[in-house]
Amino acid sequence: MASRSVFVFTILLSLVLVSCRPTGSSNTAKKMMIRKACRKTNDFRFCVSTLLKSYQRSTAADPKALTRILAERALSKVDEASAYVEKVFYYHPDMVVKEYLALCLDDYAQAAQKLRQIGDTLASGGDYKEAPKLLREIASHATDCQEAFERKKSQSELNYRPPRPCPLSRQNKIIQLMAEAAAGLLA
Repeated sequence: MASRSVFVFTILLSLVLVSCRPTGSSNTAKKMMIRKACRKTNDFRFCVSTLLKSYQRSTAADPKALTRILAERALSKVDEASAYVEKVFYYHPDMVVKEYLALCLDDYAQAAQKLRQIGDTLASGGDYKEAPKLLREIASHATDCQEAFERKKSQSELNYRPPRPCPLSRQNKIIQLMAEAAAGLLA
């Protein structure tokens, strides 16, 4: 009788241990999908590192789901940059920097609108064929903001304003990379 109890206990313990084993195959599949999708982007390392930090939230690792994650993260960065501009705009003593910040705020507003449109389209399963174009435009908005601060003197400018250090360089680069990576995922 005791040997039978030990046998049953051993079987039950084995079943419990097998059922508690971590399932790494789905995580491995997601990582492989992320790497495969990120090969289509301009910056493979950035794409992979950004998505690996966020992919736990996603139940699927298809390009649309990954693009949606990148779009959400880019929107978060755009909102952070906009909040920073609004915070420093009124208190900044340099009128030229204020002019450049106003240009950036306009670029960020356009980028945020497009990112929300992309997020809604991907969430609803709608036609996402316009998304890569919109994502490239979002990257362009970040570049435009950066270039406003890095103006080069041209012959035709009567009211030349010298370049200034851009306080948003890091945010602009991240927004640009996320948008380009997301566009590459859908290409």
